[in-house]
Amino acid sequence: MYYQQDNYPLQTKEQHIKLVFVGASATGKTSIIQRFVYGVFSELPTTLSLALEKLQLERNNYNIHLQLWDTAGQERFDAITPTYYRSCQAIAIVCSGDQRDSLAKAQFWYHQVRQYADENVQIALIYNKIDLMECELSDSILNQLTQQYQIPLFKTSAKTGEGIESTIQSIVDSCQVNENDSKQELVKIQRGRCCQ
Repeated sequence: MYYQQDNYPLQTKEQHIKLVFVGASATGKTSIIQRFVYGVFSELPTTLSLALEKLQLERNNYNIHLQLWDTAGQERFDAITPTYYRSCQAIAIVCSGDQRDSLAKAQFWYHQVRQYADENVQIALIYNKIDLMECELSDSILNQLTQQYQIPLFKTSAKTGEGIESTIQSIVDSCQVNENDSKQELVKIQRGRCCQ
């Protein structure tokens, strides 16, 4: 057990993070999750039922309870229900190197996230399948989109594992920073109210 200098026990810092993966069908959302959680890659058919992986991480002196939500193939119908976004700290919008139209779909998902998710949700664009020799999307197109929406861009390959761990860790870290900023803002608001 850790103790402060005055011998009162420190409470363990805990944080729950729900990270939802959305994007066009067959962009590799399930494969990204499988690679991160299990360290494996397999050619998977389109996911047809809700997939939820739970794991614990230690990051920045926090015990993180991480939930990775896979959207169950509903993206084929452009209909992720708002319940997926409820209590969500982060959303990863996935597009892929072998589907040029997946970037247009990413724009659709961005607007849907903005409509249904909390305004403080962290959003990231993941460009998957960078291992392919002929990619359909150029860096300039990807950078233009991320600058327009002011979201980070991560490049990954679920097949080789490149970028997977660092991408998810960066998203988790952004949730921690966002939570700390929110707490500081709440303290400022509370201090302002107490003296009025």
